[in-house]
Amino acid sequence: QHTERLIGEVAMQCGFEDSNYFSVVFNREIGMTPGQWRQRSRTAA
Repeated sequence: QHTERLIGEVAMQCGFEDSNYFSVVFNREIGMTPGQWRQRSRTAA
């Protein structure tokens, strides 16, 4: 929703202390990195 936030900020808001680990979990669950998801959601909007 707020794509201007840094990935690290999003990770912290989701309860992750390590943004790299957040990216790993996000990729495993969603099938793409947070950056890929962000790019995709920007082009779909």
